[in-house]
Amino acid sequence: MLGIPRVKLHVGTVHVRVEIAKQTMQQTYRDLPVFVLAGASSPVAVAAPLPPVSVTVQGPQDVMETLDGFSVRPFVDISGMKAPGTSRRAVQVWCGGAAGVIVESIQPSVVDVTVAPADHGPAPADAKPAAAKDAPANGGGKKP
Repeated sequence: MLGIPRVKLHVGTVHVRVEIAKQTMQQTYRDLPVFVLAGASSPVAVAAPLPPVSVTVQGPQDVMETLDGFSVRPFVDISGMKAPGTSRRAVQVWCGGAAGVIVESIQPSVVDVTVAPADHGPAPADAKPAAAKDAPANGGGKKP
């Protein structure tokens, strides 16, 4: 039919499958400050500065081009620390909700965190000390 040996032509439907991969890129952000995750009523607070870290991330090029050093947020979680002292904590990274971005490395990946009792500021003016607040209002249970 076509004049080519061992080739036959059939008329019909052709299915073609093509995979297109998005172009990815990698970026390293250096000397980023480490943020602290703790509850508002945490009994402890960080007492010494944390060392800066370097974070390498990888993802789709179009997403990576929107990231900057402010979008990549390394942090340590101290919510489990209840008493003053020093503990080694893993550094985690939040990437501003960027879809498809993977944290490749964090250096250092673990930091020593020293905490001290938290200062939650002065009590409100109308607050009573705990002993007075829990005492009976009629003077200790005596009848007037």
